[in-house]
Amino acid sequence: MATKTISITVDAYKRLASSKKARESFSQVICRLTNKTDLTKFAGILSKKTTATVEEAVQASRATGLARSRALMEGFRP
Repeated sequence: MATKTISITVDAYKRLASSKKARESFSQVICRLTNKTDLTKFAGILSKKTTATVEEAVQASRATGLARSRALMEGFRP
């Protein structure tokens, strides 16, 4: 197996090491953390009712977050 040597900061090393599972190599950690899932394989698995419920929850969460952000910003205005 071919290998490459890379340089990373101490902070990056600590973060990578903290993500490492028992008996897992750093190469395996990197591959696990950078694995991209094809989201299209999940298309259509939710019912229309569930999709509507999720969409409503997301919109409510966004509205709450926006209101909270605006309230915090008001506290910083002179």
